[in-house]
Amino acid sequence: MVKCKRNNELDKAAEDIDKLPGHARKMFKAVKSLNRKKSENPKIFDADEKFITNVVEIQTVIGKHFKDKFRDDQINDLEPFQGDARDLNNPTTTNEVEKALARLNNNRACGEDGIPGELIKYCANTLA
Repeated sequence: MVKCKRNNELDKAAEDIDKLPGHARKMFKAVKSLNRKKSENPKIFDADEKFITNVVEIQTVIGKHFKDKFRDDQINDLEPFQGDARDLNNPTTTNEVEKALARLNNNRACGEDGIPGELIKYCANTLA
């Protein structure tokens, strides 16, 4: 059943590729999906080297691992900035903003504002 389903997926992807002359990006995306290997979930063991299957326990073990690895209780948190705000030495120019917006990468996830990077990138001269 699984093999039949996979074959159907492959057939559909092959048909999609055949329909896409001149659309290289879509073609390569389809080929990439055909070649991707299914990732296997990592096997997680507790301190006693017992295999863990419970999702909550897995989260706890992984969280503890990274907390132990990267958290240093000896380091104090940074103090909040104290002082008056002051102007920049050189104000930001519209040219600098346009250049920065033009360097945004395409096909990236939207930020918290939900605005696609491409929209900002290609409207840079209007926004700046």
